[in-house]
Formats: sequence, C-alpha cells, structure tokens
Amino acid sequence: MLRGIIAFVVLLAITAVIGWQWYRSDAAFHERQAKRIEQLEQQVGAVQSDNNQLKAALAKVSEEQNRLNTDNQALRLALEQAKIIARIPRNLPSPPK
Repeated sequence: MLRGIIAFVVLLAITAVIGWQWYRSDAAFHERQAKRIEQLEQQVGAVQSDNNQLKAALAKVSEEQNRLNTDNQALRLALEQAKIIARIPRNLPSPPK
C-alpha cells in the first residue's frame, strides 16, 4: 500500500513537472507570437504610409501628364495650322518647365 502511494506521488510529481514545462513552453510561444504580431502591425502601418505617399505622388504625376497632353494637343493643332497657312502662329503655348 505504501509503495502504491509512493508510486502515485512520484507519478504526480513527474506529471506536474511535465505540465509545468508544457505550460511555460506554451506561454513562451504565445509571447513570441504576440511580439511577432506587433512587429507585423508596425510593418503594415509603415507600408500603408508608404502607399499613401505613393498614391499622392501618382496623383501629381497623373495631373502633370494630363497637363502635358493638353499642351501637346495644342502644339499639334498649332503646327497643323502652320502647315495649312505656311507660317508659325505667334501665340504658341509655352513649353513645359
């Protein structure tokens, strides 16, 4: 009977040690995952900020492209008129800067 109690206590101690190790391992894993999630959230924030800056730059470039297309069309029209009347008009649009 005493041997059974001792065996039970030893098994209980071994189970407690294994359970404690598993708990600490699991807690460490969750802590690493939480840190990784925080890092990824920071990276997402940085990428979203870069994305917003790039969208603003793209809008500026698109606006400039539209302006240049308009100037180009005006120059083509002026050159076509010059070919028709055989002289270059005085009111040509100014060249892009």
